[in-house]
Amino acid sequence: MRNPEIRSLPVAVRVFPYAAEKRKEHHWAGSSPLERGTLVIHTAESTGSAQKLTFGIYGLIVGGECLEEGLFYADDLPRREIQVLQDYVVRRNVNVARGDHRRLRLLARCEFLDMFFQLAYKARCHVVGFNLPEDISRGV
Repeated sequence: MRNPEIRSLPVAVRVFPYAAEKRKEHHWAGSSPLERGTLVIHTAESTGSAQKLTFGIYGLIVGGECLEEGLFYADDLPRREIQVLQDYVVRRNVNVARGDHRRLRLLARCEFLDMFFQLAYKARCHVVGFNLPEDISRGV
Protein backbone atom coordinates (compact mmCIF):
# COMPACT_ATOMS: atom_id res chain seq x y z
CA MET A 1 0.00 0.00 0.00
CA ARG A 2 1.37 3.41 -0.98
CA ASN A 3 1.97 5.89 1.83
CA PRO A 4 0.15 9.18 0.93
CA GLU A 5 2.64 11.14 3.10
CA ILE A 6 5.52 10.27 0.76
CA ARG A 7 5.77 12.39 -2.37
CA SER A 8 8.50 12.44 -4.99
CA LEU A 9 10.84 15.41 -5.31
CA PRO A 10 12.47 16.66 -8.51
CA VAL A 11 16.26 16.37 -8.37
CA ALA A 12 18.86 18.28 -10.42
CA VAL A 13 22.25 16.62 -10.47
CA ARG A 14 24.03 19.64 -11.92
CA VAL A 15 23.06 23.27 -11.47
CA PHE A 16 24.08 25.98 -13.94
CA PRO A 17 22.97 29.45 -12.78
CA TYR A 18 22.02 31.99 -15.42
CA ALA A 19 22.34 35.75 -15.42
CA ALA A 20 19.14 37.60 -14.44
CA GLU A 21 18.32 38.57 -18.02
CA LYS A 22 18.73 34.99 -19.28
CA ARG A 23 16.76 33.44 -16.40
CA LYS A 24 13.55 34.81 -17.94
CA GLU A 25 14.11 32.60 -20.99
CA HIS A 26 13.94 29.43 -18.87
CA HIS A 27 10.60 28.40 -17.47
CA TRP A 28 11.02 25.99 -14.57
CA ALA A 29 8.07 24.29 -12.88
CA GLY A 30 7.05 25.97 -9.62
CA SER A 31 8.46 29.10 -8.09
CA SER A 32 11.97 30.38 -8.70
CA PRO A 33 14.78 29.48 -6.28
CA LEU A 34 14.84 33.09 -5.12
CA GLU A 35 11.19 32.96 -4.07
CA ARG A 36 11.10 29.49 -2.55
CA GLY A 37 14.56 29.47 -1.03
CA THR A 38 17.72 27.50 -1.62
CA LEU A 39 19.66 25.37 0.83
CA VAL A 40 23.33 25.20 -0.23
CA ILE A 41 25.36 22.34 1.25
CA HIS A 42 29.01 21.32 1.04
CA THR A 43 30.55 18.49 3.04
CA ALA A 44 34.08 17.38 3.88
CA GLU A 45 35.02 13.73 4.17
CA SER A 46 37.86 11.94 5.85
CA THR A 47 40.47 10.49 3.52
CA GLY A 48 41.34 6.86 3.26
CA SER A 49 39.57 3.72 2.13
CA ALA A 50 36.36 4.36 4.10
CA GLN A 51 35.39 7.93 3.36
CA LYS A 52 32.89 9.31 5.84
CA LEU A 53 31.46 12.68 6.70
CA THR A 54 33.51 14.77 9.11
CA PHE A 55 31.74 18.11 8.82
CA GLY A 56 29.81 20.29 6.41
CA ILE A 57 28.72 23.85 5.78
CA TYR A 58 25.32 25.15 4.76
CA GLY A 59 23.60 28.38 3.84
CA LEU A 60 19.91 29.16 3.50
CA ILE A 61 19.19 31.77 0.83
CA VAL A 62 15.72 33.27 0.38
CA GLY A 63 14.91 36.18 -1.91
CA GLY A 64 18.59 36.55 -2.79
CA GLU A 65 19.56 37.10 0.88
CA CYS A 66 21.44 34.62 3.06
CA LEU A 67 19.18 34.13 6.09
CA GLU A 68 21.29 31.55 7.87
CA GLU A 69 24.74 29.98 7.67
CA GLY A 70 26.23 27.21 9.70
CA LEU A 71 28.44 24.21 10.17
CA PHE A 72 27.39 20.68 11.02
CA TYR A 73 29.52 17.79 12.19
CA ALA A 74 29.44 13.99 12.23
CA ASP A 75 28.08 12.27 15.30
CA ASP A 76 31.34 10.36 15.76
CA LEU A 77 33.70 13.29 15.23
CA PRO A 78 36.39 13.30 17.95
CA ARG A 79 35.75 15.78 20.76
CA ARG A 80 38.93 17.77 20.00
CA GLU A 81 37.77 18.33 16.39
CA ILE A 82 34.32 19.43 17.58
CA GLN A 83 36.12 21.90 19.85
CA VAL A 84 37.96 23.33 16.83
CA LEU A 85 34.59 23.93 15.12
CA GLN A 86 33.12 25.45 18.30
CA ASP A 87 36.11 27.79 18.67
CA TYR A 88 35.75 28.89 15.04
CA VAL A 89 32.03 29.64 15.50
CA VAL A 90 32.71 31.62 18.69
CA ARG A 91 35.44 33.70 16.97
CA ARG A 92 33.20 34.30 13.94
CA ASN A 93 30.26 35.40 16.11
CA VAL A 94 32.18 37.80 18.41
CA ASN A 95 30.84 40.96 16.74
CA VAL A 96 27.41 39.62 15.73
CA ALA A 97 24.43 40.23 18.03
CA ARG A 98 22.29 37.33 19.28
CA GLY A 99 19.31 36.79 17.00
CA ASP A 100 21.11 38.35 14.02
CA HIS A 101 20.74 36.14 10.94
CA ARG A 102 24.47 36.61 10.24
CA ARG A 103 25.33 34.54 13.33
CA LEU A 104 27.04 31.29 12.37
CA ARG A 105 25.37 28.20 13.83
CA LEU A 106 26.94 24.88 14.78
CA LEU A 107 24.71 21.82 14.55
CA ALA A 108 25.19 18.16 15.24
CA ARG A 109 24.42 15.95 12.23
CA CYS A 110 21.04 14.91 13.66
CA GLU A 111 20.04 18.58 14.14
CA PHE A 112 21.11 19.38 10.58
CA LEU A 113 19.17 16.41 9.17
CA ASP A 114 16.03 17.61 10.95
CA MET A 115 16.49 21.08 9.47
CA PHE A 116 17.24 19.54 6.04
CA PHE A 117 14.00 17.52 6.20
CA GLN A 118 11.95 20.57 7.20
CA LEU A 119 13.42 22.78 4.46
CA ALA A 120 13.93 20.35 1.57
CA TYR A 121 10.92 18.09 2.01
CA LYS A 122 8.30 19.98 3.99
CA ALA A 123 8.99 23.53 2.70
CA ARG A 124 10.13 22.33 -0.75
CA CYS A 125 13.09 24.69 -0.94
CA HIS A 126 15.70 23.97 -3.58
CA VAL A 127 18.83 22.07 -2.50
CA VAL A 128 22.18 22.73 -4.16
CA GLY A 129 25.40 20.92 -3.42
CA PHE A 130 28.51 19.49 -5.00
CA ASN A 131 28.42 15.67 -5.02
CA LEU A 132 24.98 15.85 -3.40
CA PRO A 133 23.68 12.38 -4.42
CA GLU A 134 26.61 10.72 -2.65
CA ASP A 135 26.40 13.00 0.39
CA ILE A 136 22.66 12.39 0.82
CA SER A 137 23.10 8.63 0.41
CA ARG A 138 25.59 8.74 3.31
CA GLY A 139 23.05 10.59 5.42
CA VAL A 140 24.71 13.98 4.84
